[in-house]
Amino acid sequence: MKKNITNNQIDVAIIGAGMAGLSAAVHSRLSGLSVKVFEQHYLPGGVCTAWKRSGYTFDYCIDYFMGSRKGQGFYKIWKTLGVIDKTQFKHIDSFGIYKGMNNQVLNLYTNHYLLEKELLRISPDDYKEIKEWCSAIRSAQNFCMIEFTPTIEGIFQVIKSLPTLLTIRKWAGTSCKEWCNRLKSPFLREAIPAIIGFSDVPMAGPIIVFGMLNRGYAAYPLGGSLPIALAVEEKAKAVGAEIMYQSKVKRIIFENNRAAGIELEDGRVQYAKNVVAACDANFVFNTLLEGRVKNADYECLFQKKEIHQSIVQVSIGIKMKDEWNLISMPKRINLPLSNPVTINSEKHDRLSVYQYSNDPQMASAGNTVLVVQYASDYTEWKKIYSNKERYREEKKRILFETIRGLEEHFKGIINNVETSDVATPITCERYTGNWYGSTQGWILTTEWMMKSFSGFRLPKTFSSVNDFYMIGQWTEIGGGLPPTIRNGRDVARMIKSKRRT
Repeated sequence: MKKNITNNQIDVAIIGAGMAGLSAAVHSRLSGLSVKVFEQHYLPGGVCTAWKRSGYTFDYCIDYFMGSRKGQGFYKIWKTLGVIDKTQFKHIDSFGIYKGMNNQVLNLYTNHYLLEKELLRISPDDYKEIKEWCSAIRSAQNFCMIEFTPTIEGIFQVIKSLPTLLTIRKWAGTSCKEWCNRLKSPFLREAIPAIIGFSDVPMAGPIIVFGMLNRGYAAYPLGGSLPIALAVEEKAKAVGAEIMYQSKVKRIIFENNRAAGIELEDGRVQYAKNVVAACDANFVFNTLLEGRVKNADYECLFQKKEIHQSIVQVSIGIKMKDEWNLISMPKRINLPLSNPVTINSEKHDRLSVYQYSNDPQMASAGNTVLVVQYASDYTEWKKIYSNKERYREEKKRILFETIRGLEEHFKGIINNVETSDVATPITCERYTGNWYGSTQGWILTTEWMMKSFSGFRLPKTFSSVNDFYMIGQWTEIGGGLPPTIRNGRDVARMIKSKRRT
C-alpha cells in the first residue's frame, strides 16, 4: 500500500526545484494555490548553481543576468521572485577578449561605438559589415522585451519596438558563422565566434545581448548563480510553498487521462489537482508520461539532437599576482595554447577562461577563481564513467593540462593554485538529470528563430493528458534563465484561470 505524503489533495505538485519550478511555486502561491515542489537534489536552482571548495566559489551558470534594470521585460518577474532586492549588479563593458597566436587582441566591447572602433582598427577593409552590425546593436538598445498588454502603454511599447523588431528579424536568419565568413579579416573570422561561444546561433542573439548589456538591462550579478537560486527559494518558502529535497519523482499518477499526482522513488505519493514538470524533457516524455504523449515538434528535436553541447569545467582557486593584471581584464578571456589539452581524443588548442577577479564574493581578498570550459562529448564520458578509477584519472590529467596551459599566460600560476575541481557531462547529468548532460537544452538555430517570428512555440500542455503542464528550458528553444522564470509565472496563470472556469 502506498503511503501518502499528506492526506490532502494539493492544487499543484511541481517536479523540479530549478528556476522554472521555483518560479512556478512562487507565482502559484501568490495566486492562492497550495503547492509542493519535489527535487531530487539537496539544493535549489538546477543548473543555476555553484559549489564551494576551501573558501572559493566555483560558478556553473550565469554569465550575464537579463532583467537587471527596470524597464526590461524580465525585471518585474525577478522582482516578484525576490532577486532584485537581494542582488548587486555590475555593468559589463566588455563581452570578452580574444588573443591570437601572434599576440593580436580583439576586445568585444558592449558599447557599439567602442566596438565599431575596435573592429575597424583590426580590419578597415570590413567597414560595411562592421558598420551594419554595430548599427544593429545600437538599435537593439531599445529592445526591452516588454510583453504586450492591451493598454495604451502596451500599444505604445509595441510601436516603439517595431524598428528594433524589424532589425532583429533581419539578422535572425543569418548565423554567426555565416556572417563571420563574409569578413575579409581571418583574425575576426576566428575571434568573434570564439568569444561569443556559438558559431551556429543567429546573429540576432549577440545583437540583442550586446544592446541590453550596453543599456544596463543585462549585467553581472555579484556572487554568481547560487545566490539567485537561494533568493527565489527563500521567496517560495516565505509565501508558503513547501519544497521537498532529495525526493526524486518516479512517476506521475494518472486517473482517466488526467495527471492526478506523483509517486516518489521511495513509494510515497502526493495527489494533486495539477502536475507541473519542470525538469528534463527526455525524462518527462519517456518516464513520467509513460509514452502517453506524442508531439512532432519535440520528436523532431530529439531526433536532430540539436542541444547545447555538454561541457567539461575545470575550476581553480588561486592566489593572484599583480603582474597578471586580471583585475583590468573582462570576465571572458580566450587564449591560445602551444600545447593543446586533449579530451576524449579531441585536441583543444585554446582556453575559454572565465575569471572572477572583479567579484569579491567568489574568493577572499587577494585570491580569485578561474574557470575553463571545454565542449566535450557526453557519450565518451559515459563510457569512461563505467570505470570509476579511469574517470578519476582522466579528470586529474585534464586538470594538469589545463593548469599547464594557464601557466603559458599567467607565469607562476602552477604554484599559486590552492584548490580545484573538475566537472564533466556526467556531473551535470547526475545532479540535474539533463539529457546528454546538456546545460541549456535545445540550441537556438536560425531555423528555429525564424519560426519564432511566425508565432511558433513549443507546447506546454497536451490534449492527451489533462491537468499536466511542462515548463523549463526544454520547452524554450535556446534555453536560459529568463524564459524559464516566465514559464513559471505563465503556468500559474493558466492553472488559476482554469480554476475560475
